Amino acid sequence: MVRKCDDDQDPPSDIAVVIHDCKVLKKSFSSCDFGFVKRECNRAAHYCTQKALSNGMFGLWTSILSP
Repeated sequence: MVRKCDDDQDPPSDIAVVIHDCKVLKKSFSSCDFGFVKRECNRAAHYCTQKALSNGMFGLWTSILSP
């Protein structure tokens, strides 16, 4: 998915909307790089994603957590 955000090829249809949104948002920054982070190193994001998927919830991140 990370590679698809940086290339010009059409992504698979099941993730096309997400990739499109990433590319549009990327244009609003003066600098933006995408990078792969293993799940073990990104537990907070993984936890939030799994929680949202299991509850069928969609939400908005409204605060910043300290490391």
